[in-house]
Amino acid sequence: MTVKDILMLLYILPGLCEAFQQDDTIFVDIHDNVTLPCRHDTHNNTENGTYWFRPGKHWPNEEVLPDGSIFVANVTKNAYFKCMLSETSEIISSIRLVVRGPPDPPENVVIKPSAVTAIVTWHLHLKEEWEGFLEGPKTTFHLRYRPLLNSQWLVLPHHIAPSQGLLEVYKLKPNTTYEFQLWTSNSYGESEIVKVVTTTHPFVSDIELAKMLEETLEEFSPSVWIVAVVVVLVVATVLASFLLVIYYFKKSEDTDDHERIELIPHIFENPGYQVEHSQSLETIHESILSPSTSAKSAAATV
Repeated sequence: MTVKDILMLLYILPGLCEAFQQDDTIFVDIHDNVTLPCRHDTHNNTENGTYWFRPGKHWPNEEVLPDGSIFVANVTKNAYFKCMLSETSEIISSIRLVVRGPPDPPENVVIKPSAVTAIVTWHLHLKEEWEGFLEGPKTTFHLRYRPLLNSQWLVLPHHIAPSQGLLEVYKLKPNTTYEFQLWTSNSYGESEIVKVVTTTHPFVSDIELAKMLEETLEEFSPSVWIVAVVVVLVVATVLASFLLVIYYFKKSEDTDDHERIELIPHIFENPGYQVEHSQSLETIHESILSPSTSAKSAAATV
């Protein structure tokens, strides 16, 4: 190993140690005060020998204590703290602070109404620290709606999964303005309520549908109808001809099969039928081909 390899190893060794170092996770409730210790006993450091690092802006409610730990008051969001040596920037402690509190409200709420239904879509940022650990509170999704001039809220009879992201609401009234409210909750409280107002489409009656169809027909050109009728007639003629040809060949095959079926019982009932029938056919054939022979046979008979 060369000197260059040794220097490279010394350079990347702190990074490898940092990668394999496990973070300590501390769960606290929202608005609590928390003290995060710095494990510096083995390094024999004082307050001036260590410092705390956290990504982002400095919180005004942070204070480094004489023993090297950090005090954070009125915690409101998650954070990641690192206690490091001042001289070498070596990481001594890595602490992930998880704040338990009310969940985030639904985002990107969109409602697409029709005449009697409405499709509701949303996005919800679920914190894995809450949903994956026993210490974390579980999130519940809520949705209710009502006509804008009605004071009684309507709720769905079944449970809505927070990660579902899409829901269809049925039995709405046509041409009616509705107010939808969406929010989340857990054991620590409720999120902000997201309000969306939308109007369902007017119901199309049979008379209005007939008028719309009549207007559509008026816009069509007569030449388009003529071309369409000609195309339909041509296709129908070709199809009928094809079916007639198939029927003719099928009928011919059925006739041949019927004649062969009738011949078989005669052969079994009268074994000489085939011989006699063949001889008679042969005689008729000879009489047709050679008339002179037939005349001679008749004279000999006389």
